Amino acid sequence: MLGRRRPRRLDRRGGKSHRGGRGIIAQLTLGDLDAAERAFADACETLERAGYRSGRARAELFRAGAHARRGRRTEAVTGTRWAVEELEAANVYPALVLVARAVLALLGWSDPAVSLAAVRAHRRIQPPVPDSDLDLAAQRLSARILGLDLDSYYREALTRTDSAAGYYNHNVRIETATGPVNVRIPVTGADMMDLRIWPEVQVLRAIEPFVPAAPRLRWESVHPAYQIQDFISGELLDDIAPRGQLVPDCVPRDVARLFADLRTIPAELLPETPSPRIEDPVEFARRLSDITQRVYRENEHRFGPLYRSLGVPEDPLATVIAGWHTLESRPFRLLHADIHRKNMIIQSGCEVVFLDWELALFGDPLYDVATHLHKMGYQQGERSSFLSQWISAEPEAATGRWEADLRTYLNHERIKSVIVDSVRYAKVLMEGARTADQESALVANLVTKLNAAHEIWGTSSRFDAEFVESKLRACH
Repeated sequence: MLGRRRPRRLDRRGGKSHRGGRGIIAQLTLGDLDAAERAFADACETLERAGYRSGRARAELFRAGAHARRGRRTEAVTGTRWAVEELEAANVYPALVLVARAVLALLGWSDPAVSLAAVRAHRRIQPPVPDSDLDLAAQRLSARILGLDLDSYYREALTRTDSAAGYYNHNVRIETATGPVNVRIPVTGADMMDLRIWPEVQVLRAIEPFVPAAPRLRWESVHPAYQIQDFISGELLDDIAPRGQLVPDCVPRDVARLFADLRTIPAELLPETPSPRIEDPVEFARRLSDITQRVYRENEHRFGPLYRSLGVPEDPLATVIAGWHTLESRPFRLLHADIHRKNMIIQSGCEVVFLDWELALFGDPLYDVATHLHKMGYQQGERSSFLSQWISAEPEAATGRWEADLRTYLNHERIKSVIVDSVRYAKVLMEGARTADQESALVANLVTKLNAAHEIWGTSSRFDAEFVESKLRACH
């Protein structure tokens, strides 16, 4: 009966069916699956005969939860998708659509149609309490339905010493009954040196229906702060092709494909922004340089001698800011803004999955291209190949004087890297937690960035690794 649609009827029943439903849901959450399945089957049949459309959809949704607890993926996904279609068609219970998405997500069974319905539902809901998080409420109910204790994964992650850490998050692989997951825990006291407008969890929910090459969010916790994502198996690109080595051919292809996928996400389905969205490239660029200037000012007192020894001018962004007014308008989209070798997993068949969405922005797509080129360090042939594939994948962005605008954004990124990474790398050397080879790689990386920045500043200064390392260590 899941394939048929009845004409829409006005739902006039309520109290009795809701009270009975709560009892059946209690059976489900307590693990009495046989009784719950019989009750849900009876309810579905009764409500189908009565033509009670939304009630039938609710019953089918919770019956899908029983299938999920039994490990019946096909039945659970099929039933959930049908229930969500019915709820959307009847224009009722958008909060249950969030529950539907959360149930599938918790098991790693996310379905694009259900995920898209959840994004739409989120826009329709007026929370009963201002600033309440309905996604968290949906998660908690879903965890009860499935009998899962997600905090146990977090507690296990805290005991582990084998985490992979970036500048903002620790990542720990945890084995579960439904397969491995990645527990992602914020780094305490991390220096915020990048423009951020959304929590990563909101970005992951928004892209879920549109971007297959990204981890799926399974769970979010605020207190304590952590999230659970799909664990992405494969090889880190930086391990198989570190900077200076040729990347597999699939990398530029899949980055261009990702940018095309991001173009398909309607702006109205993105998370709310702190201020109204204005597709003005100059205003967008100024927000970027404002953050970089803030980082420079906040670190100048402690690291001013380091900046001076590396030849950083008193006003390092003057040239870049003067160039912002030359930027041309083009359609904005969601940006990843941090695609580099340590944020790409190469899976079997040379398919790329893109990690770490915490720096996602809404802005000029050329900025996505610029940050990618800057952080990847492609060789010349690779760079040309990527740009050619990107132009084909996203022709809406490659308009007008796009090459000049790309250079303008690249100039900002090159100077920003010196301002940010001089401080970060000095702190890393102070900590002494890296191997000698890792420290040497950081120094070599900064030398390259420093020499590129001096070309923008119009100086003749050139630096070598020995000099730069000595200045970084002098900050101790």
